Amino acid sequence: MEKDALQRSGAGSITLRQLAVFRCVAEEGGMTRAAERLRTAQPAVSLSVRELERALGTVLFDRVSHRVVLTDDGRKLLDYARRVLDLMGDMRRDMADPEHAVLAVGSSITAGTRLLPVAARRLRREHPRLELRVRVADSAAVERGVLDGALDVGLIEGLAHDPRIEGEPVLADRLAVVCAPGYAWAGASGAAAGLPRRRIALGELLAQPLILREQGSGVRERFDAALTAAGRAAEPVWETVSTGAALAAAREGLGLAVLPELLVRAEVRAGSLAEVDV
Repeated sequence: MEKDALQRSGAGSITLRQLAVFRCVAEEGGMTRAAERLRTAQPAVSLSVRELERALGTVLFDRVSHRVVLTDDGRKLLDYARRVLDLMGDMRRDMADPEHAVLAVGSSITAGTRLLPVAARRLRREHPRLELRVRVADSAAVERGVLDGALDVGLIEGLAHDPRIEGEPVLADRLAVVCAPGYAWAGASGAAAGLPRRRIALGELLAQPLILREQGSGVRERFDAALTAAGRAAEPVWETVSTGAALAAAREGLGLAVLPELLVRAEVRAGSLAEVDV
């Protein structure tokens, strides 16, 4: 009923102040804490939120006990509010300092772990007035960020899916299958530990417990595409958004992890993981 009433009275104007107050309430989880952070009175915060809800014709928060929780519409607005307020901040800085610039970079986990920190340090050294904002996520999320304008550039594994995105290769990498050094099918590192070295067949690999990245990641997409081309499919026992979790599971001997060679190179060299020849 409350949302219906708001919808009938919506279509009002929205101010940056209302968006700033709304973001603060969402981040603080309550009107009182938001008022303390904004150094204003709690009734003024509540009024600002009500006016914003009336302008949009929707309910932005559910009141639960002494806290407020974002509704579905509230979560949508929070994403927009952050982008609008960040953009306004960029504008003010740029107008005050014409040499100041902001570069929003999205990166897949592999690139964000191994490539981006080095590149960011170099950029900061060569362009001290450049403000770099980085978001590390799966490849699909990076593509979405580039398309909706939240990101200026993205680094992902593989090819972009949307034809509107222009891509340029920057580095060649390959997928590696790794396991604990004592695992029966350790490759060159296992041979150094006295284990026989041999190449395993694809069917043997798929019969083992597999530790894979989640669906939607560039790494998983590359692996699944290779299996599809061979008429096969994988059923992982571990599926994770965390490369660190995949590496830890492999080190504990819980299965074979399929990850970019760039990410596992140091551990293979150190002997904490061994590469399997497939």
